[in-house]
Amino acid sequence: MKNLEKHYVGVDCHKDTIACYINGKFKEFNSNFKGFKKALEWVRKIEPDSAWAIEGAYSYGITLSKFLLNSGCEVFEFNPLITAKARKVLSISGEKNDIGDAKVISIFAKQVNMSKVSLKTIELKRLITNRKLLVKQRTEIILSIKSYCVKEGIELPFKALTTRKAITWLLNCEDFNLNILGRNLQTQYESIKQLEAKIEEQTPARVKNLCKITGIETLTASIFYTETKGKRMSKAQFANYCGVAPVECSSGLTTRFRNNKRGNRTLNSLLYSISISQARYDDMGSAYFQKKLAEGKSKKHARKCLARQVANIIWKGLFND
Repeated sequence: MKNLEKHYVGVDCHKDTIACYINGKFKEFNSNFKGFKKALEWVRKIEPDSAWAIEGAYSYGITLSKFLLNSGCEVFEFNPLITAKARKVLSISGEKNDIGDAKVISIFAKQVNMSKVSLKTIELKRLITNRKLLVKQRTEIILSIKSYCVKEGIELPFKALTTRKAITWLLNCEDFNLNILGRNLQTQYESIKQLEAKIEEQTPARVKNLCKITGIETLTASIFYTETKGKRMSKAQFANYCGVAPVECSSGLTTRFRNNKRGNRTLNSLLYSISISQARYDDMGSAYFQKKLAEGKSKKHARKCLARQVANIIWKGLFND
């Protein structure tokens, strides 16, 4: 069946609701299993063989995507960069709203190239999310240990408490409370290691090639992959999505640019960290950084320029198959 012959359910996902549009009909459902089931039943009554086009299939729509795939549905990721332009084409004016976005997705799904949503990628995204949660919990335990030691006048022999030596010391400590906290820390530490091994196993080999870039490890590469999976974008669009492309704010004869505060903040933060590693440990990155400094740019500005260049290299690895 060709794209133009298919009927697509346009879905605009939010934290609490999902907005669905198909064949001129619109309805909202709760973003939970019961709501997903009702949405599927509603769509099958209208068009039984419909495919699903979801904006944010790997973010707010990740649970819905998994439910639909397990129900035997065909699911696609709709690029959110297209939605605003498509609203203008359909002359949908006024403020952004759910029915307008869902309608745009449903109609333009037939005309644009979309990537199928993959259960493997959803699982990889879940692993990364769970690791982030465990790291946060581990940090809270470490802060609790340090706070307790300060109150009790106990001197910690280690600066970093995530090493095996530090955990062993906590487990063998005479203080019962430190023993308990040490056990909790050990559990978090082992769980994080298991998740990282699973992420390593499920990251595609093509994505692992990004690890050749100084400052990028498998975890970082997998985050770039899952955050951009299903999105088709040019080099400039990718830089803008990562928030490293400057935004023009010219006035009259004065041409000025300001920092891009939009975009994916997770990727923006990673690119900042990578640019620091590049400036310190990579020959080409360091040379480019020094070149920008020689041009009179501040260290902060030079680092942002370097982050943009790194984004271009990552884009090539992700989107040029």
